Parts: sequence; C-alpha cells; structure tokens
Amino acid sequence: MTKKTEIKGIDVSSYQGNINWKKVADAGCQFAILRGTLKDGSMDTAFERNFKDAQANGLDVAVYQFSYALSIPSSIASANNLIHKLNGRKLAIWLDLEWSVQGALGKKAVTEIAEAYVNTCKQAGYDCHIYSNLDWYKNRYYPERLKQLGCKFWIARYGNNSGQYKPSYKPNVEELIWQYSSRGKIPGISSYVDLNMMYP
Repeated sequence: MTKKTEIKGIDVSSYQGNINWKKVADAGCQFAILRGTLKDGSMDTAFERNFKDAQANGLDVAVYQFSYALSIPSSIASANNLIHKLNGRKLAIWLDLEWSVQGALGKKAVTEIAEAYVNTCKQAGYDCHIYSNLDWYKNRYYPERLKQLGCKFWIARYGNNSGQYKPSYKPNVEELIWQYSSRGKIPGISSYVDLNMMYP
C-alpha cells in the first residue's frame, strides 16, 4: 500500500460558528486544530463543542494558542493557563506568536519566549510546536533552536489566497503542516475557513 503523504485539515475558532463535523469529515478532512484561549485568558467559546464533535467524527484534534507574551515569565504563564484549561486532555499544542509588538523585540527575545512556552508544555507532558507565517519563520525566529526542542512547524503562506491547493506556493522549509489559504470553503462550515495540508 502506498503511504499517503498529504493529509487534509482545518483550523477553526468561534468565528466559524456551529460546524457540522460529519460533513467536514465526509469532505476528507482528517485533522482539526482548535483555538484555545483568547487574549483575556478564557477559552474560545466554541472549543468544547468543536473538541467533542470533531473527535466524535474521527478527526485528530490539536489546539493552538495565540499568545501575547512579551517576556519569559508571561510566556510560562500563558502556557500554564492553556494547560490548566485543557483539564488533562493531552492534545498537541501549537504556539502562535505573531503580534507585531513581539516581533519588535527581535529574534533572540522571540525565540526565548517560544522556548520558555515549549519547555513549560513539555514539562507538563504536552507536545508543543510552532505556528508562524513564512516571514516570522525566516526573520523573527531562530528555528533550529526550536527544532532542537523537538518542535515541528506549521507555516502559513497563502499565495493568491484563492482557497485552492497550489503546491507551487508551498513554503518548503521542512514544515509539518502548510496553511495554504484563509479563504477556504468546505461542506459543514458556512463561513471561510483556514485550509491546511499535513506532510507526515
């Protein structure tokens, strides 16, 4: 049997409304990455419903957190807050640091903030990886330092953002997941949705 080298998935939040996960699964999606906490530290209002229904329909589920941390202590606190809210559910965690204020701190500081977050997750028994756009990967991180911690990368690069899968736009930085559009349309979701391809 030939190994499947491309796995379709989506990432969602409360913005996508009430999702029909059976239709999503029937459309060929095999994984979903759900938004975790908001800026105020509370969980996305759709997280519990999406977690339950996505798993019930056979999708692999992970969680992402857009963190506003500007220091190592605030990064550790951000990670611990999400871990607490997951309540023992050992999902893979994806860290997103794309705030312009963070970017202005420079590569060393941004990488150290990410390292602190990743190490906090690892110490609590969670796999933790990094989401970023291609510019941040190249210019705001020292990615090799994060790879040494076992981090994989989920890279956003949209090209013309047509919602179509066009491999010519693939980042090709050894990413595990490519987020190739923020304007995708699939059965079961009435709004636009982020579309991803995983390369296991």
